Amino acid sequence: MKKIIKKCQDKNRSLKIHIILTLVLIVILCFSLKNEVNAADTNDYILPVFQTTDVHGYIAEKSGDNYQYLLSYISDKVKDVRGYGSDYNKDKALLLDSGDNYQGSTMSNLLNGQPITAAFSIMDYDAVTIGNHEFDWGIENTIDADCTMMDSNLEGFEAVNNIPVVALNLFRNNEKVSFAKDYVIIEKKATNSSGEEILVKIGVIGYLDNYSAEIMNEKFAGLGYSINEEPSIPNNIAKSLEDEKLVDVTILLCHADAEETAESLGKNSVIDLVLGGHSHLNKQGNASNGIPYMEQEKHGATYGYLDLIFQKDNDEKVTFKDTENMGNIDIRDNLDKTLNIPENATELDPEMIGLTEVVIDKVKDVLNQKIGYVVEETKRKGVIEGSGKYSTTGGNWMSSVYMRAVGSDVAFTNQGGVRYDFLIPDNETKRDVTLGEIYSNYPFENKIYKYNLTYEELLQVLNYALKDEKGQAICSVMGIDCYFENEEVNALVKDGILIYQNGEWKDEWRTKNLTVATNEYVGTTDEVFKDTHNPLVGWNNASKLTIAEKVDVEYAIEVLTEEANENNGLLFIDVNPHFIEGTYEEQGETSNTEDAEKENQTEAEETQTGTVTVIENPKTGDNIVVWISLILVSMLGILLCKGERNDASNRNNCRK
Repeated sequence: MKKIIKKCQDKNRSLKIHIILTLVLIVILCFSLKNEVNAADTNDYILPVFQTTDVHGYIAEKSGDNYQYLLSYISDKVKDVRGYGSDYNKDKALLLDSGDNYQGSTMSNLLNGQPITAAFSIMDYDAVTIGNHEFDWGIENTIDADCTMMDSNLEGFEAVNNIPVVALNLFRNNEKVSFAKDYVIIEKKATNSSGEEILVKIGVIGYLDNYSAEIMNEKFAGLGYSINEEPSIPNNIAKSLEDEKLVDVTILLCHADAEETAESLGKNSVIDLVLGGHSHLNKQGNASNGIPYMEQEKHGATYGYLDLIFQKDNDEKVTFKDTENMGNIDIRDNLDKTLNIPENATELDPEMIGLTEVVIDKVKDVLNQKIGYVVEETKRKGVIEGSGKYSTTGGNWMSSVYMRAVGSDVAFTNQGGVRYDFLIPDNETKRDVTLGEIYSNYPFENKIYKYNLTYEELLQVLNYALKDEKGQAICSVMGIDCYFENEEVNALVKDGILIYQNGEWKDEWRTKNLTVATNEYVGTTDEVFKDTHNPLVGWNNASKLTIAEKVDVEYAIEVLTEEANENNGLLFIDVNPHFIEGTYEEQGETSNTEDAEKENQTEAEETQTGTVTVIENPKTGDNIVVWISLILVSMLGILLCKGERNDASNRNNCRK
């Protein structure tokens, strides 16, 4: 019996030794493979690339009683690569911006864009392109004649700004503009896994979407500016740069939808990467022609990251291999890390913190001054039910301000003119409205245009508005109810009176006069929809137009302050559509809703593609090791289970 037991024990011992030896051999093989892969990795040289776009002046954003230091956070992530202090090396990363830098936030607007030009200087951008909103203040006030961003004159942060501005396809009077370069060639250092560096040359070409229709005529087309979107223009420059071996990789930096631009370049383009903007969307991917593209949302809420991969052959020749780890990083997933508190000392760039504190101190009194409060939310883009695409609460409120500012009978705005959402926090029934928020909602300093028209001419304007399928050119009419179907007005109701229906005017309404107010952009921009021009543009040189003395934000502050004083602070929001989809007979007489809604608000008071959160850059060899390790664990489990079963079987045999 003892001999049988000993035999069983020897068998078990042999099995365990077999398992251990097998595992040792696999581990040796695994690390051998890792070393081979890492040896191959040493020929991959990496250059990190950071991108921002459509910052619109948001160096920081007020949130309740706190400020989110948005650009300080992004700057820190760039300097985590480039280094701080004596370790700083600009060559270690590429930092680019796709335009619309200055205009938008109260901080930037009140200080004439100086917070952004100072911030971009501190962050040490390599190049920027030109957005449509760079023209809002006059292009001469946002770009220097030497093709660089304007200098910083902010007290304590004065600097000559040498950041190049690139725009290949912007013309004035059919000649290429002199204040922007076609491209720049930027030299950087790409690094392999062993820390070895190679010099790489990046060609950055500037390119613009034809956004001319989005700029006031007197700031763009009226001055002779134009944009040529022909894809052959950037393609030819890129081919020339690469044929002459001036660059190792070519990037198209554009204020345009990145995906659409990449697709438009065609299958024969030598452009290696498209970085875009303007659409305010997070996008990343590869076009059907294989060109990778990326762009981010607005206001510094996201930034883009990717790695450019280069290789070097035995003759020291450098070639571009591919892009990797491309993604848009959403700061809103880590908003607590954007607060200037001791716990975030390693999350924010100290120099940017200093700049942001100076800026906040200069504008905080304006930002925090309370005008009144609202009990209804306003939204820029959330259309009101029943209006098709043509009415928003934010648009209604702005149009109402225009009416009261110049005493017009009717008013309307454009969707893009409304720039701020006045949202009520959860579990709250109202929210304060501050002076800073009013500045944010009226950032363009538009003049108010007041037209003296007939109702027949107003009908022309409303039918023009309905030809815009997106409902953006003219929206949120106030002072009249406009019923429509199939892009055509079928009824007009003024103060509860039906004045027009199905092509027929009631009484003398067709020739009666009224005044109509809108902003300067709507009055001067001739966007053509289905062969229909904006009739307002044709009336600008006639006796029909009066231009108000002040800009819209000044009127808004006056009008809303007066209303708040008269109503114990309450500001009325009309939440009803006045572009109404359907027929008047179907809807019934529902036009006199504003007074009822205002009463309801008073009684109620009395009784927001592909986003990547974290980008990691594991080595290829480590990935393989991880997978092999997982396989190892699985095999070990199988072998041990088998060993346990054999042990049990042998013990049973030994007991027999």
